[in-house]
Amino acid sequence: MQLSGKKPGNRFWALACAAAVISACGGSAPAAPSPSADGFSSPAVVPPVPLSWAIRGQVVAAPGGPPIAGATLTMADAPPVTADDAGNYAIVTRDVLTRPLLIAAPGYLTRETSLSGGEAHGGVQFDLIGSEPAFPLTQYREMVRNVFEHPASPEPSRRWTTDPNVYIWTTWKDSGAPVDPAAVQFLIGEIRRVIPLWTADHFHAGQIEVGPEQRSAAAGWINVQFDRKGNWSRLGEDPGQVQFGSASTCMSLAIVHEFGHAMGYWHTGVKPSIMGGSPGSCRAFGLTPNEAVIARVLYSRAPGNMDPDRDGPAPPAPTYYLRGPASNVTVTCDAFLRR
Repeated sequence: MQLSGKKPGNRFWALACAAAVISACGGSAPAAPSPSADGFSSPAVVPPVPLSWAIRGQVVAAPGGPPIAGATLTMADAPPVTADDAGNYAIVTRDVLTRPLLIAAPGYLTRETSLSGGEAHGGVQFDLIGSEPAFPLTQYREMVRNVFEHPASPEPSRRWTTDPNVYIWTTWKDSGAPVDPAAVQFLIGEIRRVIPLWTADHFHAGQIEVGPEQRSAAAGWINVQFDRKGNWSRLGEDPGQVQFGSASTCMSLAIVHEFGHAMGYWHTGVKPSIMGGSPGSCRAFGLTPNEAVIARVLYSRAPGNMDPDRDGPAPPAPTYYLRGPASNVTVTCDAFLRR
């Protein structure tokens, strides 16, 4: 190898030789440092590694209500952070770990959740469930944790985490006769209408398929069947199951009620309401204001949430109740859907 000009200094000679060896072996030479204005090479500038990341947001009353001034946020064993008069907070994290986070304020349930570090975030909102009458806490516990029918054994919350697909079996299970096509079309329209209501618009009906044959349960699907033995549903379960004891274009209440169960809601003692029962009619039923608020809170929290407001592990296998002894099959609804 011939180098022109005068012999370079040892440093540049070593770089030139290394580049020649790499080239001869079929490789490529490393990029040379950029020359500075005086002709000498400058080292590459390495940005400093962050040592902390700030997470900023707001604490408000559930669901999406006014800010909560003075709320405290305590992440693991770190000193608590206090929200300002507008409910704004800033938590500084110093690693990538996920740690428990407690959020508390007078007049609200303490929220137990978690927070991860390692990345700066803004606009992270937490809402707290308040006392009645500002928030329908008793009805929330009845509908989300089954406190109405089994007050001594509250359930963890159960809900869907994706758009549910629906299969409608268009043959009566008890008689083998076909289901009225007009009733099936009415049911399809109601399903598309009510799933967004019960999920606070987080989810919508996915595929809706119909057929004369019974179909096995499958993940991501709610199977609907017709049998004059009555109305029942599996609660918040994937795969799901719904049965209707009648078929007509005048059964909106039954559809909204049973799909309420399918999307994660138990019965309530509050009447009139969808999950507590109401006089039936041919009108299209919607959620009551309290039920709409409850839906927004349930679907803003992970499945498995428990009292006071604790994010726990995924819920265990569901236990379903009849009006008497426990059953692992269904939630029956005839007593709530009388015309």
